[in-house]
Amino acid sequence: MLANTRLDLNITTREEFALAREIGPELADKIIRYREEHGNFQSVEDLKNIPGITADQFKRAMSRVTVGGTTDTPTFR
Repeated sequence: MLANTRLDLNITTREEFALAREIGPELADKIIRYREEHGNFQSVEDLKNIPGITADQFKRAMSRVTVGGTTDTPTFR
C-alpha cells in the first residue's frame, strides 16, 4: 500500500486500515464495526459518528481516508 494512498471508508478492509499508521488496528476495528452496523459512510465527516473516536484519531484518519474518491477536508468540532 502506498503511503499517500487514500483509503475508501466503504471498501477498505480492516487489515488495510490497520496497516495505515494514521489509523491503526484500534480505529480500524471501530470503522469496520460502524460500517457493518450502519451501512456505508456518506462522507469522511461520518467518522465523527463512531462511538469513542477522539479528535486526535479523527484528525489523523482524515488525512488518509476518502469516501468514493472524494477529497473533502472535514473538521472535528
